[in-house]
Amino acid sequence: ALEYMAGLRVIRFPYFFQRWETLAMHGGGILNKLKSNPINYLLVPFFLIGQLVALFRLLRRERIDLIHAHWIIPQGLTAVMGMILARRRIPLLCTSHGGDLFALRGNILKRLKQFVINRSDMVTVVSRAMREVIIDMGVSSDKVHVISMGVDLQNLFTPDNSIKRSANELIFVGRLVEKKGVRLLIEAMPTVLATHPEACLTVAGSGPLESELQELAGELRISDRVNFRGMVPQSKLPELYRHAAIAVFPFIVAKSGDQEGFGLVQVEAMGCGC
Repeated sequence: ALEYMAGLRVIRFPYFFQRWETLAMHGGGILNKLKSNPINYLLVPFFLIGQLVALFRLLRRERIDLIHAHWIIPQGLTAVMGMILARRRIPLLCTSHGGDLFALRGNILKRLKQFVINRSDMVTVVSRAMREVIIDMGVSSDKVHVISMGVDLQNLFTPDNSIKRSANELIFVGRLVEKKGVRLLIEAMPTVLATHPEACLTVAGSGPLESELQELAGELRISDRVNFRGMVPQSKLPELYRHAAIAVFPFIVAKSGDQEGFGLVQVEAMGCGC
């Protein structure tokens, strides 16, 4: 499928029957899709093959000056394999956002990551902590650069003194997955309410843990103090940040090893004066 977004040509590749092409859609990312429903593992080989075939066709059909692969695995690996199959050598920039670096553990996956990084001309990461992890893998420091994700602090995430800020509202924004630590935040609410009975928590985001977290709020008898807003469009987030008293982001290291690469929501909140 061909479409255009912000002037860029976007080519989407098929990898299964359309109604079941859900592996890379919104809802917590591929790793969390696999964790929430193991049957999704059956889609992985089709996804990888579909991606590789689509790239191979592009490499054979068009003149490409640079490949920028987001995530070391699978996109970085696909880029390397695609060039090998197409017998073309194109400069490769690989960007890691955290999940692929931290969560994909084990000797085989570690060697695959090193293979991709060694084949990449340059690697970028979104935080200094991630840069140190890659350097510890034996990669030259000159090859790894920190380029954090961007936030529009000029037009979108800005303060608005005309909006009265709440004295009692806490806000969390993000995907409802383990590494975001929302369970800890909800578990802490009874303690907060013991000394601040007017406090309330707004949770803006969706994900595989949404129903589980709602049940937890019910078990703690604080459902009336926790407002699950679901997925909120970017354009509506500044309004939430400007109204809340405090933004809370209790990121943790998940059992899989996955952790936050760089929490843009913190920058968004600060941009709005929260």
